[in-house]
Amino acid sequence: MAIQMTLVLFVLPGSRHGIQRALLLLVPPVPGNRTLRLRLASDPARCILAPYMSGPDRYSIQRKIASGGMATIYLANDSVLGRPVALKMVHPHLLERPEAMRRFRNEAKAVASLAHENIIKLYDFGENEGDPYLAMDFVDGVTLTAPMEAAGGTIPSLALMEACVQTLRGLSAAHASGVCHRDVKPDNIIVDSSGCVRITDFGIAYVMNQESLTMTGAFLGSPNYISPEQADGRPLTAKTDIFSLGVLLYQCCTGILPFDAENPMAIINAIQKRNPVPPHSLSARALSCFSQFVTACLAENPDERPDTAQCISALDRMCHELGFELGKHRLASLVAGPSIQPTAERREVFDALVSRATQFHRAPASCHPSTRRRQCA
Repeated sequence: MAIQMTLVLFVLPGSRHGIQRALLLLVPPVPGNRTLRLRLASDPARCILAPYMSGPDRYSIQRKIASGGMATIYLANDSVLGRPVALKMVHPHLLERPEAMRRFRNEAKAVASLAHENIIKLYDFGENEGDPYLAMDFVDGVTLTAPMEAAGGTIPSLALMEACVQTLRGLSAAHASGVCHRDVKPDNIIVDSSGCVRITDFGIAYVMNQESLTMTGAFLGSPNYISPEQADGRPLTAKTDIFSLGVLLYQCCTGILPFDAENPMAIINAIQKRNPVPPHSLSARALSCFSQFVTACLAENPDERPDTAQCISALDRMCHELGFELGKHRLASLVAGPSIQPTAERREVFDALVSRATQFHRAPASCHPSTRRRQCA
């Protein structure tokens, strides 16, 4: 039986030695309402022409995961690769807004340029009948907000320090690629059952030293978590993410936000003019050394904040001095039993501090207390 074939000319991007390259292919019929995608390789002979199912043809939606101001995220099944994905789709009423569409494309470009264990992975970006979507790695976990609420509004210090270290590693990778997240907050930090952190929602990410992403009549970012330079419209650096991380850590330590007010403009005014009370002054469970670290992250002047490498080094030093070892198991325990884990950690911290105090007391008399390094308390 004869099969009707279509002759297709594909012009390859770029040129070699001034010569434009192209592929002439015989294409068999494609079943259903599908289009064709050419997957390019460095060697044209290794290019693959494969059926590509878009939108509902490729992704079958299972259930709604979450919804925000710009998009809804669904759990979907990728019928081509046979794996679950998180499918992010823009709200219909925003499809006619150029700024919203630019923001959505910006997220795709930002995440596509990053590859790190602590950053959500992007699998696909496209449109279905004019509706754009992102297909991302589906993380079966919870945001930092969930265990914080389950544990009474705060997260135990050691689990929080582990979440902080992993978040810093992800941010460090983003900053190294010239990407500033600009919206670091508990809802954008996901922890899976193994205790691995993923930074998500790069929708307002800023490519440093390039054109800024703006939206008419509004500033970008969640008001409670923006940095002073974001509020002032000053040029941004990687240090703006450090400030937002400091706000997140303060909230997780104390159960309250360091800058809060009745409306967004009042919040911005507080960020610009108010110095928050150190976390350990509000919560007896907050380690004083960690409280000092959080306060340093919240410095009004970006130049006075530590960078990601300095933050990770400071946290490693704290744990070494206290005799603690961080690890994913601390976050895994928090996700599994958020109401039980704080009690176990308080016991561990108490025992460690007693042990350090005993060692301090037994030190040689020639070692005067004033010469010893001040330990966390």
